[in-house]
Amino acid sequence: MEKLSLRLQVLDEVVTIETEALPAEARLDELLPALRILDDGAMNIVVKKQGREITCSKWCATCCRIQLVPVSPAEAYALLRLVESMPAALQSEIRARFAERIERLEASGLADFFRETDAISDCEAMRRNLPRYLGLGLECPFLKGDDCGIYESRPFSCREYLVTTPKELCAQPLSGMVEVLPRILPIGQASMETAAAQGSIPQRMLPLILALEYAETNRKELERLYPSGQALSQSIARAFVQAYQQRSLTP
Repeated sequence: MEKLSLRLQVLDEVVTIETEALPAEARLDELLPALRILDDGAMNIVVKKQGREITCSKWCATCCRIQLVPVSPAEAYALLRLVESMPAALQSEIRARFAERIERLEASGLADFFRETDAISDCEAMRRNLPRYLGLGLECPFLKGDDCGIYESRPFSCREYLVTTPKELCAQPLSGMVEVLPRILPIGQASMETAAAQGSIPQRMLPLILALEYAETNRKELERLYPSGQALSQSIARAFVQAYQQRSLTP
């Protein structure tokens, strides 16, 4: 089968995207595999150039037990489709975990705030409510023991969160003691902006625990088809523009 192959220069390194060829039109979540390859390649360059040992590992789940993991609408829909593809018993178990986390968020009085506010907002209300969210200890519904059940399909926020300080510090992410490698290509944000330029539903980052709820509510819009090559190239271009604006990349 024909492959999609792209070569991009990030800093002074080359990242190659090679994945299954895309149809002429595709949903935005169908572009995620190619964008994940680019994201992983970019973060590998950061790791090599920084020269610091990465604390994170596949079975280190400290942050998974406390962090608010922002996901884009396309990622939310990809997670919903992933859950719907699971065997019935596992799907029921995963959905029950999501429901339990949302019930605790509802009980805290924070659910409507996080349903309505961009999860990467720097507004005063977010600064006030984020510590309260973290205090709930809303473990990722896909975590079982120390194992991530969706590791290969994990969100961009997880892929880009590479810690160099002792993992014990990750239990207090707002302490100022956790050091994270810089993100040089904001792929998740860029793909969301691509959708915002063409779609009709509000585009924002939302907490992962609200992903299934959001995707089911907005399923019709999230199933829209876009010219796949155009949407993919726009997402990549936006990521490079954002990186340059943030001075993560040099001309």
